[in-house]
Amino acid sequence: MKKGILFTAICLLSLSLFAQVNDKVVLTIGDESVYLSEFDFIFRKNNSEGTVTKKAIDEYLELFTVFRLKVKEAKELKMDTSRAFINELNGYVKQLAVPYLKDREAESKMINETYERMGKDLKIRHILITTKDCDLPADTLAAFNKINAIRKEIVAKKKSFEQAAMAYSQDTNSAKNGGLIGYFSALSLVYAFENEAYRLKVGELSRIVRTNYGYHLIQIDDIRPARGKVKIAHIFLRADESNQAQTDLVLKRANEAYARLQEGELFENVVKTYSEDYNTASKGGELPAFGINQMVTEFEEAAFSLQKPGDYSKPFQTKYGFHIIKLIEKSTRPSFDDYKTELTKTLQKQKRWEETRQSLIAKLKKEYNFIEDKTFLKLIEQEANRNNQKLTRDFIMSLPDVKLFEMKGVSYTSKDFIENMSGKIASDRPIEFCLLKKNYYYPYIDTKIMDYKEENLPNEFVDFKMLVNEYRDGILLFNLMDLMVWGKSMKDTVGLKAFHDLNKQQYMWPERARVITVDCKDDKVEAEARKLAPQLLSGKLSKDAFAAKLNKKVKDNVILLDGLYSREDKYALIDGTFEKRIGETVRKDNKIRFAVITEILSPQPKSLKETKGVVISDYQAYLEQDWVRELRKKYPVSVNYDVLYSLISK
Repeated sequence: MKKGILFTAICLLSLSLFAQVNDKVVLTIGDESVYLSEFDFIFRKNNSEGTVTKKAIDEYLELFTVFRLKVKEAKELKMDTSRAFINELNGYVKQLAVPYLKDREAESKMINETYERMGKDLKIRHILITTKDCDLPADTLAAFNKINAIRKEIVAKKKSFEQAAMAYSQDTNSAKNGGLIGYFSALSLVYAFENEAYRLKVGELSRIVRTNYGYHLIQIDDIRPARGKVKIAHIFLRADESNQAQTDLVLKRANEAYARLQEGELFENVVKTYSEDYNTASKGGELPAFGINQMVTEFEEAAFSLQKPGDYSKPFQTKYGFHIIKLIEKSTRPSFDDYKTELTKTLQKQKRWEETRQSLIAKLKKEYNFIEDKTFLKLIEQEANRNNQKLTRDFIMSLPDVKLFEMKGVSYTSKDFIENMSGKIASDRPIEFCLLKKNYYYPYIDTKIMDYKEENLPNEFVDFKMLVNEYRDGILLFNLMDLMVWGKSMKDTVGLKAFHDLNKQQYMWPERARVITVDCKDDKVEAEARKLAPQLLSGKLSKDAFAAKLNKKVKDNVILLDGLYSREDKYALIDGTFEKRIGETVRKDNKIRFAVITEILSPQPKSLKETKGVVISDYQAYLEQDWVRELRKKYPVSVNYDVLYSLISK
């Protein structure tokens, strides 16, 4: 809790800028100088007034000075060199860096294009010539030449797209249907495939598209408005379509269920009687909302054909059996503003989001004058060519240290790369050359570029430097305050007691009344209780004896509660004179009660136990004030008021 409060305070106080060459010193703390630009920036950040007054500067100067004294002490104690501090700060820096390590233009483009695509469903045909990750270049070229020859046949009208798909496509599921794979919307396809598909018009032949499956040709048969999602309830009766006798019997039962719906019986009731989907029967047959290509075709078509909530279908058959479905709701694409946040989160979980990172890396390569040296790759490629494209860990570890790439005029060599990957590949089995490049070599280069960007964020962005300084000083201050004030006040029980004893008069109880509240079961009990009340008031009867007499025959005739109350408590039953007495009976909220004031206690100090929380807080303030006085002696403070007051505008 304190740490959160502290960081808020630090954001108001921490230094954020290095002194400029021509700055004037406004403040010295020990041997450290604070420049006017530093003080001015933070002061204006926290001064909401448009004008700068002497009073505002003086008030802020005191807060600023105390803060800088504490941070100075933390550094003198070398708290900023501890492993725990460095790890904690690095964790925060990593989080702070995230917004700066993005290509916002690429991200925005992907979010917007995806939203636009989600407004359309495409009916797609494709032809696939497969390739594998680690195919030899000759095999990949052969696959490309094959798909290129197919394209030329289609362009020359020697074969239609459907005929070419049936003749050549290696997607066996769609080839028999002339390459037809059905309707698809955005986020349902591999990104490169989707990009080309949404570029096409109906009937247009695509360019050759490469995905991780191989090479594709695409044709669009139809473009329709996106169906969105539908939520339905269903009645399901299982049937084996290869068993005609069983199918006839199940259809008869499905028609019985439909007839009962026609007669007005509630869908939920018919579900309970007939449905064999036992997971949904208890929920009225309700299924989660779904979009296109999530159900078998017959089921999807029947669901989306229903127009109004409450409409239900006739029995229809799928390969699983017979269904009757009822529409609960249809949902279309939300507005961009309403959907943007959810869509962004969805995209961030998808492999295609890596494209935005690669866009940033490509820009950084240009900015940093990145030049790759192919010497290392040639060395391992030669070995791979000699060994059926395989590389052993021992061979990689034995390679000489050669240049990998250059960035910002600085050379990066293979030594660090080899050390980086040495623990990631097995020593007892070789690795494919192409996988080494794909999974280790190029990711290593990308990481180095991003690391360089992250390391240089403070030089590129003043606001990032400010944030890092704020968190750095905040962690230091928290740790130091815990050491010198908060932790000390909790552990120093002797000091805490002495502080309380010395300041007892600050922790006083006001005048209080000891009150016994008598709750009576009914009027008869109340009358008996009031007869005995004078003995309770005088002390002749104790509280327990008083209750025992009245509860002798019937348990809980009276219930007694005692407590101490001050005038500030405004306890209604003791309104009036603050003295020993028997109060009036109050009948309210079905209760009959009166109060007996048995004692008046004069004002007196609270015990440490009774006010410990407040005393600890005050003791902490005392420790801090005493500590700050010591810091001022240890690190003399000098203010150049002529420079400081040059900020005054009023």
